[in-house]
Amino acid sequence: QDDNAPDFLANLDITPFALKVPPVVGEVMSGSPAAAAGFRPGDRVLSVDDTPVDDWTRLVKTVRHQPGAQLKIRISRAGDAQ
Repeated sequence: QDDNAPDFLANLDITPFALKVPPVVGEVMSGSPAAAAGFRPGDRVLSVDDTPVDDWTRLVKTVRHQPGAQLKIRISRAGDAQ
């Protein structure tokens, strides 16, 4: 991925369309860190280390920049915040 692409597009006065995907867990692989943390399909991520997460892209960027770190992740499961 070219990190200069957004600047290039901005210089052309073009704003790329970014589809917002809700931060909802679709599948949890057995033996994965997500499984060890207790995630279940359908869990909606509300925040990571008290920073609100409103879409999947933001969630991935937040987690990706902290490999190996323990994160405080707040979720909603069946409508109940946990």
